[in-house]
Amino acid sequence: MQHELVDHLACDIEELQVKDENNSFEKAYAKYPITGFTNLKDAKVKAMNKYWGRIYWQYIKEYFTLPKVLISIMLFWSYFKLFSLFEGRAAIPFFIFGFVISIYNSIWLHKKFKTKENNKYLVINSFIGLFGGIYFIPIMIGSNFGNGLAMANYSLNAIVGLTIVATYMTLISHASFYYFPNRLESELKNKYPYIQFQ
Repeated sequence: MQHELVDHLACDIEELQVKDENNSFEKAYAKYPITGFTNLKDAKVKAMNKYWGRIYWQYIKEYFTLPKVLISIMLFWSYFKLFSLFEGRAAIPFFIFGFVISIYNSIWLHKKFKTKENNKYLVINSFIGLFGGIYFIPIMIGSNFGNGLAMANYSLNAIVGLTIVATYMTLISHASFYYFPNRLESELKNKYPYIQFQ
């Protein structure tokens, strides 16, 4: 983003100097207050978050179209049978495992992409912000269904809720280790070749 800001500023200053030859660099530069850059940065942050969010939802939608919908149905059916067979008790180790995987994934993404040199790049920060903690929401939802399961004597609604969350977590775990990091690597190589990563 720093490269884009400097380029944007230089082009605008050059344009102002072309319009008025008496306009010095200092006068042209003075027309850009610091707050203007804050607004530009906020707009860029919002755009990057929207971009990664769109990629995330495209990935999720793929699992509701053929042939991947069959994978979703098989996962859902398998988890439903597992949770029904063990009356939901299988959900506890599953969500503990999911919690451990989520912490590992977050650490792995930070080590791979977020070095001291790369910490300043918005493309990496917005990616880590979205995908570094992608498991935590389903784990929280799953724990609520787990509480409902314990209070409702293993009701069908609670088991279905746990099954949906478990299916989602399984699909997203593949994406968080392979699909999304590969997408970021492709973005960095094509659009930001000056950013180095491991």
